[in-house]
Amino acid sequence: MPTEADWVETIRQAVRAAGGRTGESEVALADRALAEHPTSARLWNVRGDVIQLLDDDPTALGLAPDEALRCYERAVAEAPDDFEAYESIGFYRAEFDDDAEAAEEPLRRALALGAGAAACAGLAQVLAELGRADEAKALIDPATCPHAGSTEVEEVRAEIESGAWEPDDTPE
Repeated sequence: MPTEADWVETIRQAVRAAGGRTGESEVALADRALAEHPTSARLWNVRGDVIQLLDDDPTALGLAPDEALRCYERAVAEAPDDFEAYESIGFYRAEFDDDAEAAEEPLRRALALGAGAAACAGLAQVLAELGRADEAKALIDPATCPHAGSTEVEEVRAEIESGAWEPDDTPE
């Protein structure tokens, strides 16, 4: 039986071979891996990533519209001290749900658990979107941010300085 790490690598190779997009075969591969390792937070997180990268709407494969989020939540249930799933939930909430407020807490939790530059930059972007640009700037201040100098943090810093992430007050 392949190990969890073997499955992760096999799934990542399949996604790379598909040009970074996924379909039914990659989801089936993740499902096979989880059949063998049902309590693997890492594999639940990978399955969520695979679903986010689908070429089609998840419902076209008989999956719930929020199936990726469900995978990340299962990963948290399996390993509540692992930052990866919290980071994924934060990015899912920010990008797919377009809900910066719901993204803040999981990104903060990810950082508290040891996440890196991507979560830091993501949280700064979320804070700026919520109208808290000063807090965002303080989070990624080069004098205090452990991730200062990373591409992700520097790009978000420049975007915040330019006002790119200011809240949109346009009525719906």
